[in-house]
Amino acid sequence: MVAAVHKLRNTSSVVVANTLSASFSFFGVPELIISDNGPQYAGQPFRDMCKKWGIEHTTSSPRYPRSNGMAERNVRTIKGIMKKCRETGQGTQVALLHYRATPLGSNIPSPAELLLGRQIRTTLPSHLSNPRNTDEVQENMRQRQVRMKEEHDRTAGPILAPLRVDQRVRVLDERKCWIPARVSRICEERNSYVVETPNRSSLRRNRSHLRELHKPSTSTSIQDEGIVSPVRRRVSFVEDETQSSADPNTPPTPHKNTHPSVTSTRSGRMIRKPQRYQDYT
Repeated sequence: MVAAVHKLRNTSSVVVANTLSASFSFFGVPELIISDNGPQYAGQPFRDMCKKWGIEHTTSSPRYPRSNGMAERNVRTIKGIMKKCRETGQGTQVALLHYRATPLGSNIPSPAELLLGRQIRTTLPSHLSNPRNTDEVQENMRQRQVRMKEEHDRTAGPILAPLRVDQRVRVLDERKCWIPARVSRICEERNSYVVETPNRSSLRRNRSHLRELHKPSTSTSIQDEGIVSPVRRRVSFVEDETQSSADPNTPPTPHKNTHPSVTSTRSGRMIRKPQRYQDYT
């Protein structure tokens, strides 16, 4: 993937459409454009441009940049290059030239060579070799993509089951809270759904932001599941027989200690020292 960087005066739909049209006249017309859900891609000038060039336009799932990960990763790389050039005072175009001319691997040529079919000359000393076998390069790129997919799937988690229309789900909103919703439509994009919230608003979300709502089972009880409710421990104090039989109007008399290892408090509670302390006075 060759990264093309343009400086725009603004990000309106007209400016973006005109800039892409200039790139299409140089690199050729693509069959499909995948973008995020920015307003510049939803404007009428951008739609007219896609219709004029015969391009199909699809968008990634909102708030899920991983659905267009290759483009997002290239944007991150280009921003890092521009930041380093600003800090060191080097030219941005020269740095982008070296980035496009850097091979992707030991057996995969650079993005510029994959696009042009030949190596390009840079300001760095290098040896221009003959073009490589196209079939071999395609096989190496396919194996590279397989390895990258395996590395991603190790930590991506399990594959979630598809949802159906009118299914009750929970959706992750902007406040990072799970709210109830209902699936109203299944989008053409992969793993993308439109859900309706209780306040009648429609949200388009990826499957990763949706969770199924399971009906609670009425056949099982708390005791069947082995769940024991917490029981608060109660401490009861044994009253003295002489105190319990006395007149309730008379004030309680302090308990007389008959054992040296037993003491009583002002409320009449008996405190008995542990057995190991009886040898000490």
